[in-house]
Amino acid sequence: MSLGETSGLLWIEAPVWYAIQKAVKKQPKLEVMGIGHAYIDPSGTICMDDIRIPPQEVSGAAVHTKAEDFMKLWGQLIKEFGEKWTEWCVYWHSHCNMGTGPSGTDTTELANVVKNNLEFAVGLVVNVRGEHTAWAELKYPFETSVDLEVQVDNPVYPEWDERVDTWMA
Repeated sequence: MSLGETSGLLWIEAPVWYAIQKAVKKQPKLEVMGIGHAYIDPSGTICMDDIRIPPQEVSGAAVHTKAEDFMKLWGQLIKEFGEKWTEWCVYWHSHCNMGTGPSGTDTTELANVVKNNLEFAVGLVVNVRGEHTAWAELKYPFETSVDLEVQVDNPVYPEWDERVDTWMA
């Protein structure tokens, strides 16, 4: 997967968007975060088709996952996906009821992920109103940020309710 081959568009599959919004609205005054799986389709669109929500400590202004919980999640992804674990390159979180522009901390943390682990990663900030902002941090041919347009569908997927409730317990 190479970001240089993309159209600058992040398309979030409907059940995934539903799950993200359910997680955000489950605790609307607290931030929540997760990671997402993405692939680049033949048209160059980055397509987000799955998420995971690790255990986390949350507040109205921050979200933190303990290193051991993230390592456990990465271990599960590596076991399940092998060398394709790097396709889990979307890092998303909520800004509760605030705007969705990424903070300096958001962009710095995503740039560090790319610098240390991946060719590129996608950041996605959402809120309880369904607003969203996405960007990509790119390592090659040079370190840079690229804004992404986001497209989502918004139908209801009750089969995701139990999964999200389990993750958010």
